[in-house]
Parts: sequence; C-alpha cells; structure tokens
Amino acid sequence: MKDQFLLEEHTSIRSVAAQKNPVWMEPQVGYRIKLSIDNLRTSDEAFQILKKLVARQKNTPKGMKQLADAIPEGYLDGQSQMIDTVNLQEVHNSVRCFVLSSSFTMLTN
Repeated sequence: MKDQFLLEEHTSIRSVAAQKNPVWMEPQVGYRIKLSIDNLRTSDEAFQILKKLVARQKNTPKGMKQLADAIPEGYLDGQSQMIDTVNLQEVHNSVRCFVLSSSFTMLTN
C-alpha cells in the first residue's frame, strides 16, 4: 500500500493512465448466431451464406508445415545404455545432493 501511495504522490501515473485507451484489457465478446437446422435446410439465403463461408475457408492460406528429418538410427546406437534395475537409494542420494547444493548456492549468492 505504501508503495502505491508513493507512486501516486511522486508521479503523474493517474493522468497518464487516464490519457491511454487500454482496449486490450477489455474482454472479447463472442457473438453467437443461433440458427435452426430447418431454416438452414429450407432457406435459399442461408444456403448462399454457407457457400460463401465454405469458399472463404478454402481460400485461407494454411502455411507450410515444417517437418524435421528422421533421426538416423546410428545416432542413438552409440549413446544408448540399458539399465536392468534402478537403485532407489542412489536416486534418493542424487536428488538430495542436488537440493542441498542448490540451496547452498542460493544462500551464498
């Protein structure tokens, strides 16, 4: 609270904010049009509108999809390692050591 009072007292933040038009903060309104299926089936006007919408969707650019090349099999062969069992005590000690070292680093900096 004190920071807010100091900010208002020593700056002209209220007048600057009043001059801005923060439209980006307003929620987006979604307009929904409720149509009956019977109206869509029987109305020629609705049929023409649907045809225009489909034509518009077909003409929108999709952009190219970027695909990565397949990973060569030889890349993984030399670096793979098979572990039959996991030593839970070793995992626990590793995690504990990591947590202690990061805590010590945070305290010393």
